Amino acid sequence: MNKISIFTVLIVVLFCNNFINAQKEFQVANKQFDLGIYDESLKTLQSLEKSQNLDASAVALKAMSQYYLGDYFA
Repeated sequence: MNKISIFTVLIVVLFCNNFINAQKEFQVANKQFDLGIYDESLKTLQSLEKSQNLDASAVALKAMSQYYLGDYFA
């Protein structure tokens, strides 16, 4: 295998790992929201936001968490 192929495989593996971790973190935030722990859900989603891994459903969950907490301006 040449260096370009190894580098490409490494990039793909790292990207997939990052995506899987983001999905797990979103599932945790979703479970926290379902249990009514809105402040913890919001913290988890904010950490996802810092790592720039928010998709539309995560943004919606963040907005609903802020709504239930009465945190309209965050």
